[in-house]
Amino acid sequence: LRGRYGDIFPPRRRTASIDPADGFSPISRGPHGLRLPDAGRIGPAAFVVRAEVFTAGPPQVLGAIATTDQVISDHPELEGPDAWPARTYRRSLAVLANNVPAGKLALRLTTSGATPVPACELIVESRAGASLLVAIPELQNVPAGGQVLLVADDGSTWFAPADPAEVLRIVSAPSLDGLRLARASAGQVLPITGTFPLQHRTPVGLDLCACERRALLRPGELGIDPERGRFALAPGDPAEGSADLSVDYVEGFTERVGARTFPGRVDPAVLPTRLVARHGDAATPWNLDFPLDHIHQTVADALAAAGPNDVIEITDSATYPSAAPLTVKPNLATLTIRAAVDQRPCLTAYDATGVPLPIGLHVADALGRLELSGLLVSGGPLQIDAPLDALTLTGCTLDPLNASAGSIIANDADDQRSASYLLCRCITGAIRLAAGVGRLTVADSIIDAPGKPAIDSIATTQPVRAVQLERVTLLGQGHCVELQASECILDELFTLEDRQAGCIRYSRYERGSILPRKFACVPDATTLQAAPADRRCLAPIFDSRHFSRPDYARLATSSPPAIATASEAGSEIGAFTTGQSAIRLENLELKLREYLPVGLAALVLAET
Repeated sequence: LRGRYGDIFPPRRRTASIDPADGFSPISRGPHGLRLPDAGRIGPAAFVVRAEVFTAGPPQVLGAIATTDQVISDHPELEGPDAWPARTYRRSLAVLANNVPAGKLALRLTTSGATPVPACELIVESRAGASLLVAIPELQNVPAGGQVLLVADDGSTWFAPADPAEVLRIVSAPSLDGLRLARASAGQVLPITGTFPLQHRTPVGLDLCACERRALLRPGELGIDPERGRFALAPGDPAEGSADLSVDYVEGFTERVGARTFPGRVDPAVLPTRLVARHGDAATPWNLDFPLDHIHQTVADALAAAGPNDVIEITDSATYPSAAPLTVKPNLATLTIRAAVDQRPCLTAYDATGVPLPIGLHVADALGRLELSGLLVSGGPLQIDAPLDALTLTGCTLDPLNASAGSIIANDADDQRSASYLLCRCITGAIRLAAGVGRLTVADSIIDAPGKPAIDSIATTQPVRAVQLERVTLLGQGHCVELQASECILDELFTLEDRQAGCIRYSRYERGSILPRKFACVPDATTLQAAPADRRCLAPIFDSRHFSRPDYARLATSSPPAIATASEAGSEIGAFTTGQSAIRLENLELKLREYLPVGLAALVLAET
């Protein structure tokens, strides 16, 4: 039945852009610069695909892939070893030496004898990690020197001209206009392997409350549950279990808290010295030819090669699993691990059975400063077992669901030291510190450890020395010597050793807490006295207390008004104070009353 729709199912219109694929020249220097995704479409055909920069002179080879086993001695422009297995990518020596000019991306197809080239698809990967699905046409009687195809930005291909004057024109032209179309693009959707005519997966809505419900899908369907953020492949789909399967998604949250891609997190004046990219290559705006020996495929490799004062930047939003703790090597003065702009990588630390490791990121030797930025860390905690003068976390999430022992554990017990720890716009589980930490500062953050100590000392005889909280939602108990707190929600008991030092202002606290002097706090003395002794007084109500929810730790509209307007500016308190949602809502209602026509009523609906 599909034959009536042509060579693509479901039917779709092909495109043929004349804009060159400038973002893919040069291609990736990693292990997957070129890939042939469907061996069944190729069959026994024997041909070699070389990626080149299109020039009027000698070919400038970037890399190549072959459908049959080859030997590198027949291709001296490529890297070794001599045995070249079928369907594997080999980089050119010029690319490895960063000796390739800029230009349009071209593909040169060469065959053995009179072997035809079947219509197939080729995946080209850029240095930035983007992929382009290129449509290779069916070719008969390929010339001895190979057939050259120019690649457009939508994946369509165009025959390169043979006339020298036309070659010179195309080399300098901004487009591919005037060339003969080789094969139009069917879109950047990978067809189902082993199926011809081309078949794309058909998205269907499906309640995926349980994995077993994927059995309801028919072959060629892709089940999507938008409410739960899940998708499922049909049983027997060739992509099932593939190591090359990755997912792009958008995560919704109501404020710049945790590992999010908000602006201003990365200081552009601090340049990275090492890059981490899952696909093995990367380019930065300030260095398009970053040294390949300073680009790593795993965070563990980057840490093993790190030198003093290195800045390790993760250039993608991939998941980096580790079955062993990530350990900071000795003799490093400072170390920074950060996500690149608009990226949110995930570092996981689980064993083979899915149990979190006892330690996720380990500082085992003395370090001057450790800075983490933009990272989602799940599994084992950040454990510090050596002197660390300064710890800074900016825009990080240390998964509180797996933090049974704590998200940050510092075992520096030397009370003669005075280390400084700073968390800004973070989400974390419990923080457990030893006497070597002189001050803990937390701002615009959520500390989630309900029913247990969220800020506490490892040694009961040496409580945490000084804590400063600015716009923090603390879901758990706290204990320290000295406290400075402003515009915070203390959801459970917080106790101090020294009530004469410090201050708490514009904050909500729990009845029974031992705190320093208070200013404009909730509840006030009158409210406390009037409230029943066996009930909580002005308890905050959140839309959700579950970490996975987009409305996590957000004050609900049913929360007591005294909390919703308790900040110094008259808005809500806690981690979302800077959003000033109460003030914005009040301003909106004033405008509606002023400009709404008589007889009409407005209903304000919150998006989250």
